[in-house]
Amino acid sequence: MEGKTKASSTLKRSYEDFQPSLHWEREEGRDTLVIPLTGFKKDQLKIKINYLGNMKITGERPLEENKWSRFHMDFRIPKDCNVNEIHGKFAGEILYVRMPKKLTPLSIQHEQTSCEFRVCGFVLKLNQSVRVVLSVSLAIAVLVTVGIYVAHRLRSTND
Repeated sequence: MEGKTKASSTLKRSYEDFQPSLHWEREEGRDTLVIPLTGFKKDQLKIKINYLGNMKITGERPLEENKWSRFHMDFRIPKDCNVNEIHGKFAGEILYVRMPKKLTPLSIQHEQTSCEFRVCGFVLKLNQSVRVVLSVSLAIAVLVTVGIYVAHRLRSTND
């Protein structure tokens, strides 16, 4: 038994190269590369990203004896992608490579100019102009209240 395993491992492998189908799922905050890989297992796949912004996806699996199936794909990572957040998931013989997008100045500005208030279990999101109006109204109300209090104290000390 041991001799047969050793003999088959010394035989030269022959490869059947193929190009898997793929499609992109584009969403607001990320792009996902979807690659069906029937017959593959997670440990037979590799995803590598280099410092130039290129991603290489490879895989190889045995078919029979010394015959193997393999593929090789190269992609340029989109410029709006956050390279440090890229991650792959292999489930149900499908490889998902999720590429979250970088926050743009517009999305950062939107996050900074909106504010959440929780009132009686409701969440109110207010933009910048509504917050300014609310702040000015609150300041006026405080000033009027302080004015009434001071006027009342002055009258009571004069009496």
